[in-house]
Amino acid sequence: MDRVVSGSAAAEAGIRDGDRFVAVDGAKVSSWDELKNAIESHGGQETEFVVVRDGERVALVATPEARDGQGFLGVA
Repeated sequence: MDRVVSGSAAAEAGIRDGDRFVAVDGAKVSSWDELKNAIESHGGQETEFVVVRDGERVALVATPEARDGQGFLGVA
């Protein structure tokens, strides 16, 4: 993940540019596709995201915005 969209659910939750996602709601994610699918399936639901930042695991809670039946977190 390279950047966080300003004003997005990710930004509001404290997710930062360069954070590496490793889990979503307790399920390991190891690729962009796995992360994307997890975000899309959690639209409108409070979700725990675990990222690695500066070598440390950080748990953050965000609610991906529901758009056309899919979740949008605001990361690219």
